Amino acid sequence: GDVTFSIPDGSGVQGETIALPVTVSNFRDVGAFQFSVNWSPDVLRFNQLTGFEHSGVTELLAFSSSNFNLDKASEGRIAGLWDSPLASDISLPDGASIFTLEFTIVGNAGAQSPVAFSGTPTARVLTSFNAVPLNFFQRDGTVSISTGPNAGIERNIVFSAEGGGSPGQRHGAGDADLALPLPPESSCQCSGRGGCPLLAANC
Repeated sequence: GDVTFSIPDGSGVQGETIALPVTVSNFRDVGAFQFSVNWSPDVLRFNQLTGFEHSGVTELLAFSSSNFNLDKASEGRIAGLWDSPLASDISLPDGASIFTLEFTIVGNAGAQSPVAFSGTPTARVLTSFNAVPLNFFQRDGTVSISTGPNAGIERNIVFSAEGGGSPGQRHGAGDADLALPLPPESSCQCSGRGGCPLLAANC
């Protein structure tokens, strides 16, 4: 099925901190996933990843910021990967937030930046231990910089994923058509079943 990963739209003024929760829907029978997220570093400065509420034993076991390569975050791209340490598929409720992207707005008024899933540097892949056919479907967000009396003053804003994001795009065999086991870590993918290590530094 089509598993949807969504990033909401957001807006703010220069100096504000914004949080964009990444949510999923139709997330069923998933044993592993990987993707990249890209944005414009001239508009948004990456701060951190938070909100790993679904990292319990029956959900995304051990899913945390350690599953991401943040080496290129200053250039506007990060890569994430998770595979089940229990070698079993899991499901999450529609609308579940699996992590949150936090940025500081550094762009000038009128600027915009997409915050989008991509295949650079790491391809979008979904796999199932039970060989269930899966496709990566994405809804990307856009952050718009506005003017206002708080320009240059740091504030924290959290956006909801509901109703946000650009029209969906489907990515299946276009990025990769892989079945478990995943390719070796040297290609920015993980084949371990005891918990994913950090992605390779050159991803």
